[in-house]
Amino acid sequence: MPSASGSSRSRRSARSSNDSAIQPADVRWVVLTHLHTDHAGGLHHFPDNEILVTRTELEYASGLRGRLRGYVANKHWPAGFRPTMLELEPEPLGPFPQSLRLTEAGDVTLVPVAGHTPGQIGVLVDEGDHTVFLAGDSSYTQELMLRGTADGVGADEQAERLTHERIRAFAAETPTVYLVAHDPETGGRLNERRLVHPIPTEVAA
Repeated sequence: MPSASGSSRSRRSARSSNDSAIQPADVRWVVLTHLHTDHAGGLHHFPDNEILVTRTELEYASGLRGRLRGYVANKHWPAGFRPTMLELEPEPLGPFPQSLRLTEAGDVTLVPVAGHTPGQIGVLVDEGDHTVFLAGDSSYTQELMLRGTADGVGADEQAERLTHERIRAFAAETPTVYLVAHDPETGGRLNERRLVHPIPTEVAA
């Protein structure tokens, strides 16, 4: 569940959530890549923070239909859960057809990474000479993303593969540290700022 707290703290938004120096009061926004329980289950730790999620994701995850789609704990979202619903702008960012600048400095930007869920977003943190790409569950591992393998529970395999193409194209243009939630190597790649090295590919229209 990545968070961003403004341009002066954008570097900290990409640090490990185990960093005890970061307290809820330090966080300006909690950005939900998507609403599956393993990503949204800690919302009770941020009762006074602004929660950001895409309108598409919230609508897809809500109610009985949401539970049938795998959002099994949506009845247990915190009391008063009223997130700010985001609509990405039709402003391309590299291979991504839409984006939304979150900070005035432009060092934290949201992009669509649909597939695992329809409204999943990735968070791009510009750290100067490279970008940290917090990609939610875009793939189970970096290797599977590089191979374009749709894995795990996903709403749309075709959309997932297109997202992989766009991530690879972005990383071919911009030095990128790729971080997904379930990859055992994610912590090491973050700590070492280890770049992904994709084979450049064409992105489907």
